[in-house]
Amino acid sequence: MEKLETVLSNGTFDIETDPQKCGFGIFYKSMVPPPDVKEIWEKIGNIHEELHRMGSEILRSVGNGDREKAQKFWEEAKRMSEDLISALNEFEERCKEVMEKSS
Repeated sequence: MEKLETVLSNGTFDIETDPQKCGFGIFYKSMVPPPDVKEIWEKIGNIHEELHRMGSEILRSVGNGDREKAQKFWEEAKRMSEDLISALNEFEERCKEVMEKSS
């Protein structure tokens, strides 16, 4: 999110827009979640991909000189980032529950 903010503030284009190539995307692809948490894991993946799409839209808007549009995408990306953090927390809690049940 900091890199997206930098794009807005000074037009620097140093972000990975491919969700398969960023650090989290590589981790996400390599993980096979237990069946009990698969649904939330897929939700996390969907939000993650959408965040990258927003990053692409921000870059495109800034490149076209449309900072107002870029700012709108930034606001949406911030909301989605909060959703992602919430989903990750839920994933963590569900994993703990699964571990407790199996002990």
